[in-house]
Amino acid sequence: MSGRLVVIIGAMGSGKTEVFLRMIRDYKNQGLIVNVFKPIMDTRTNPYAVESRSGSAYRTAIPVSHGEEIYVADIDDAIFIDEAQFIPNIFEYVRNAQEHNVDVIISALSSDYRNLPFGEIGELLAVADDIIMVKATCDKCGGTATRTYRTVESEDLILIGGEESYGALCHKCWEKR
Repeated sequence: MSGRLVVIIGAMGSGKTEVFLRMIRDYKNQGLIVNVFKPIMDTRTNPYAVESRSGSAYRTAIPVSHGEEIYVADIDDAIFIDEAQFIPNIFEYVRNAQEHNVDVIISALSSDYRNLPFGEIGELLAVADDIIMVKATCDKCGGTATRTYRTVESEDLILIGGEESYGALCHKCWEKR
């Protein structure tokens, strides 16, 4: 038997973290044991907290810099990984957790600001048992947004930021930008 892989994806501001935090609460309310990981480079909040824009939070996350730091304890029922696109070498360790019959729930951007695959998320989507795509509201037309765009000048692939640096666009507005 193997654990399930659930991937929560969407553009910036789509509510991925709210869904992620709700799933943590659901697992814990069932009496299941979870470990929560987040990328150490995500410096927007407390290094040990996963926080949503609405103020919901899980405050005992484990910061990691590489997939090798994601571990499965003998008692884990599930591991949760926030902002998974920022964790190199994650694929192998997610699959390892599944082989140990541990559910893995990850939250990640669906693509980078150029609308290209981000990190190993495409590979994880290919083997996911469930994909939850959360959609935002387009900053330009108010339609359904699935793409992230950068609002500040930078060519860096990774630029940690929130609403001050990124927004969400629908397909049509993305093409027009």
